[in-house]
Amino acid sequence: MQDFREAYAEYHGTELLLFFKECIIKLLKHVLPRKLQGNIRYGFDDPSTTGMVTGFAAVFYPKYEKHFTLVPEFQESCFEASCRGRGRIHLGYFLYLGIRVLLNADVRRIVKKMLG
Repeated sequence: MQDFREAYAEYHGTELLLFFKECIIKLLKHVLPRKLQGNIRYGFDDPSTTGMVTGFAAVFYPKYEKHFTLVPEFQESCFEASCRGRGRIHLGYFLYLGIRVLLNADVRRIVKKMLG
């Protein structure tokens, strides 16, 4: 445990974690679909489970109600989905993030220590 604390302090662990968190958030914002539409029909063997899932989905539904239709089926177990999405993925953005990670001094120090 002491070695972990020393390494965490030596390689600026907090700053490094924040840096990676920022990179992951940027990557997800780039990759996730911009437009999403669909219909989902679902049901479970137990109607109470269907009700719990519907309650959980209801928390997010106001944001997506214009684009998604949720149809809970309390009488039968089923899952049907029809979804369409539109987005973008640019190779240049992946290269940009990769270069940004490699230019981080703490990342380079960790890689150098791991390789040799």
